[in-house]
Amino acid sequence: MEDVYGRLRKMSFLVLAACFAICSIVSAHADDDDRGRGGESRAYAIGLWGDLPYSDLQAQVGVPNLIADMNDQKLAFTVHDGDLKAGSGTPGSVTPTTCSDALYQQGLGYFNALKSAAMVTPGDNDWTDCDRPANGSFNSRDRLDHERKVFFSTDYSLGQRPIKQQVQHDKLCLDHNNQLTGCVENRRWIMKGVVYATLNIQGSCNNRCDTLPDDAEWAARNNANILWMQQTFEMARTYRAAAIMFISQADPGWDQSDGTRAPLRDRRRLRKRTPIRMVSRLSWSRCAMRWSPSASPSPTFMATPITSVSTGHSSTARAGGSKTSSASRPSATIRRTATTTCIG
Repeated sequence: MEDVYGRLRKMSFLVLAACFAICSIVSAHADDDDRGRGGESRAYAIGLWGDLPYSDLQAQVGVPNLIADMNDQKLAFTVHDGDLKAGSGTPGSVTPTTCSDALYQQGLGYFNALKSAAMVTPGDNDWTDCDRPANGSFNSRDRLDHERKVFFSTDYSLGQRPIKQQVQHDKLCLDHNNQLTGCVENRRWIMKGVVYATLNIQGSCNNRCDTLPDDAEWAARNNANILWMQQTFEMARTYRAAAIMFISQADPGWDQSDGTRAPLRDRRRLRKRTPIRMVSRLSWSRCAMRWSPSASPSPTFMATPITSVSTGHSSTARAGGSKTSSASRPSATIRRTATTTCIG
């Protein structure tokens, strides 16, 4: 049984992030989590996970084990960055593998089993791919509307210690009745000098291909995402944030490897005064990494190997790149410089 348990613990991946701010926040409203904590260390850890579960075994054993592991870590918060299931339903499965309402209730149970605040951003398998016959031939917009009701009905996160977030209530997205509605899945919050924001950007082709492409839905949501990102930069400037982390399901194309999935971009064009980290499920799928701060005076976010909890063959890959901000303002260096453990 121990051998089985050991293998099951390799079924998913856990990313722990430790974020370190090197100066005080200008306003207490920008960092509610800091109030009343006196001189506590500003270092903390977060958990990033996603692409789960993809099978009955992962749903029944792997994810519960992973949640138990995350609960043991005393994380500040966790973020699931999309895909509550595999791309197509599994015939004969005993857990939800199509886009039925039961899928989202299962996900809600996972998130609320987490002791810390739990955030989530939608994935293509959760809604854009739901129109596939193998997923139940659902209306994709209807499934996104349902996710908004289940996961995003309040301004608070999920989890057992929910935190209040900024929410994109502006009616910029299109619902299944072709009416404008709030893009309430887009969220933003500050933790000890770092601004975090989620963006509903989908893998593959962002709802522009596959079974029933929907350019109108994409165009509205894309404009909303751009506005949310711009407002996030403005917020970071206002509160002199040390760094920004954007979290979405799609790979924004920075790996320059697949022009069919996203427009290819040059990450060097993002050299701003505030360091930026883009976290996407597709850019590190099947990988596990730990984010931790380096020593002062120039904090660094570094990726280092952690124990994988996914099935498959393991390999290693080295990732590099850095961004240094101006010394005249709160600064941080964001790098991926250490070995990252990936699952084949």
